[in-house]
Amino acid sequence: MKLAFLGGSFNPPHKGHLQAAEFAKKALGVERVVFLVTPQNPFKSGKELLPLNQRVKLLKAIATKPWMEISTIETKFRKAESINTVRLLKKLYLNDKLYFIMGTDNLEHFHLWKGFHEILKTVNVIFVNRGGLNVHKILRRTKTPKEEITVIYKKTMAISSTEIRNSKILR
Repeated sequence: MKLAFLGGSFNPPHKGHLQAAEFAKKALGVERVVFLVTPQNPFKSGKELLPLNQRVKLLKAIATKPWMEISTIETKFRKAESINTVRLLKKLYLNDKLYFIMGTDNLEHFHLWKGFHEILKTVNVIFVNRGGLNVHKILRRTKTPKEEITVIYKKTMAISSTEIRNSKILR
């Protein structure tokens, strides 16, 4: 079976996350997309982070397609690092083809992630281009091996969780 995992804080989740999942499903032919809700992104401050159960509840309200699932598997780890998640997923889904999806906004720092070379060797790493980034330039500058990743070039909604949190609508 082909499975895709879309990790993130989802703080808050929005239609852009769903759109990335749909693009990946169509482009890769995966049977399921699992949203991995992280308790705390190691690269971000937890200051503005909604409680995990609230983010999961918000995601459940919008991720309603039968092929979409939500997981809090990263709560098993003392520190939420993708390498730990990837290792566990590989054990749990030994005979399946696994895809690890993220937005191209993560590409800028991906080479700094703990175990990023092992991640590249263990799962198929997919970046969904949210637009506005010169992916090839970032790959050259960060020395990320372009032959070990796939970029899906689809225009997604120009929306981010940060923009939503900073919006006057929510205040």
